[in-house]
Amino acid sequence: TAYTDTTLTAAPTGWNDPDGDAADYKYQWQKSSSPWEDIQGATTNTLDGANFVKNDEVRCVVTPNDGTEDGASVTSNAVTILNTPPTQPQDVTISPATPTDGENLDCTASGSTDLDGDTITYKYQWYRNGAAAAGQTQKTLPSGQTAEGDKWKCEATPNDGTDDGASKESGEVTIAKDLAID
Repeated sequence: TAYTDTTLTAAPTGWNDPDGDAADYKYQWQKSSSPWEDIQGATTNTLDGANFVKNDEVRCVVTPNDGTEDGASVTSNAVTILNTPPTQPQDVTISPATPTDGENLDCTASGSTDLDGDTITYKYQWYRNGAAAAGQTQKTLPSGQTAEGDKWKCEATPNDGTDDGASKESGEVTIAKDLAID
């Protein structure tokens, strides 16, 4: 399993030299294209994420060398670079912070990042008095859903178009009576 922050390592085995020479290998990393393309400068047994992106396939061609001659090259299995989910939001807030029963509630999430550089959107779930409010999965909760004394919080889940990241909940707000309605 590999992601864009993974360092891949080629680990050849089975060295056999009839002269008894010490094991030595040449490495050439490649990534998927048609045909496979050498990654320039990638000639050690490790390859870091600066050399590939999500959905690339990466492999290593290893050539044994006894100091005089090269042996037959062997190609590793290909590894597909997987999507990294976005990080948990750093901040989730409800506004207004002191709502009345005549106001919409707005949930704002921020601070998630995505290692792959994907665009992040947020999914929302509203909770009334500790229980998930059925069907309330939009950013804005209409004032018609709230009542005086209700305690509301929202949960934001980041999504990068492929995977969800870890969710985070806001603090709780309590709906106060709108004195202007009386």
